[in-house]
Amino acid sequence: MKKSILILAAIFSLGTNIAVVAQDGQLAQVYVQDGWKKANDGYWQGMYEGKSYWYKMDESGNLQRSSNGKSWSRVDDAMWMDNSGRWVRVTDNTLMWSEDKGKMWTPVPDRQWQSSNGNWYKFDGGWTVWSREKQ
Repeated sequence: MKKSILILAAIFSLGTNIAVVAQDGQLAQVYVQDGWKKANDGYWQGMYEGKSYWYKMDESGNLQRSSNGKSWSRVDDAMWMDNSGRWVRVTDNTLMWSEDKGKMWTPVPDRQWQSSNGNWYKFDGGWTVWSREKQ
């Protein structure tokens, strides 16, 4: 245990983007970059028709939605709603949002949006989800 703490201290003092932490007695990696943490599960929270859902992209690039994080279904319109009520979607390999219910779409700056739970999420260039808790 002391060795793990010393390793953590060394990693954080170097300012690296990878930390090793103990989780349920197991060692796991958590990637941290400029306050962003790589989402282990690849999920983010969003809204649809006034309800809160979990969202994820499947291996084929299709948007999936779940109300409980266990059973998932494909979202045919591939959209979710952010914290500001904007519709968000991935189109032509670009994250887009619309403030007028889908009439006009514009690229999302830095691929970042605030979810309905107040946390921030972003996609990197490989469409991996990163999160940063609300501040």
